Amino acid sequence: MFALFAENIFYCGAVSAGHTTKLLHQFVVLGNAAILAEAFSCASKTGVNLEVLCDVIASGGANSTAFQRFRPYVLEGNDQLFRFSLANAHKDMHYYAQMTGEAQAVSLIGDTVHNVYTMAGNLGYKTAFVPHLLSSFNRLNGSS
Repeated sequence: MFALFAENIFYCGAVSAGHTTKLLHQFVVLGNAAILAEAFSCASKTGVNLEVLCDVIASGGANSTAFQRFRPYVLEGNDQLFRFSLANAHKDMHYYAQMTGEAQAVSLIGDTVHNVYTMAGNLGYKTAFVPHLLSSFNRLNGSS
């Protein structure tokens, strides 16, 4: 029955382990997107060629699915490969923050990622897709 709804199916353990696993996965993907947005905004501000930076990232250890979905926005303004709203990303990072709090787990990076998505929402990007994090960083940096 599950195969009708999902391509990949994993048994994660006892009740709630699947939800926890999903939040951990979202943290990694959305954290990666936040790092990419900050890096590309810094690149713009410091005059780095974005095409060259994309080629460097694609050829090295920083290459990822998140990057491959983010890249078209950086180079062409195409946000359609990362169709996940900033509001949903913020919600997931809020749940991640709750989970780490309840577990009394250190979440220094998690708190920062949560704050990045809060900031983007506060700047008016809630309904935009995740690549628009770059727009929020550019706004804060006084860039285009």
